[in-house]
Amino acid sequence: MDTIFIFIFIAAIAYFLFIRNPKDNQSSIIIDSTEAERAKLSFSNSTLSEENKRALKMIGIPIIIIILIVIGVKNCSNNVTDIKISNKEKAFYMSQHYVKDYLKAPSTAKFPIYPSNDVSIIQNDSLFIITSWVDANNSFNAPLRNKFSIRLIDLGEQWKMEYLFINNEQVYP
Repeated sequence: MDTIFIFIFIAAIAYFLFIRNPKDNQSSIIIDSTEAERAKLSFSNSTLSEENKRALKMIGIPIIIIILIVIGVKNCSNNVTDIKISNKEKAFYMSQHYVKDYLKAPSTAKFPIYPSNDVSIIQNDSLFIITSWVDANNSFNAPLRNKFSIRLIDLGEQWKMEYLFINNEQVYP
């Protein structure tokens, strides 16, 4: 509904700036020549000069284009929020969050993409067991591949970690 109103508003602006002929407002019935001269004088004072008309067009056209672009971007951004990810994908991304908490250099962490053969996710309702690897620097700043296994529970708005193993060592709980 908002989009329709905006298009009508833009069309009205375009009509008044570019299409409407100011001479349409002149009266066709004039009684005598002095009245005609006064009408002509008042009309010439009330209309815009050609330079002013060009200036309005130079300003009006970019404004209309900007408004249309904003409307288009607004409509496109609504489609982005419609993308949904699966519960397994959510679990994998949450596992990355928890694993990073136990790394020496979490900013260097690189996980495999999902889905791939490097990621195993077992799901039973809201329970997820994720097994994969992460490349990250150790305390000597040397890159190291760490295998991990984590068990997560989806509580709706929150996730709970039950255990985490990194390189077959239990680091949580």
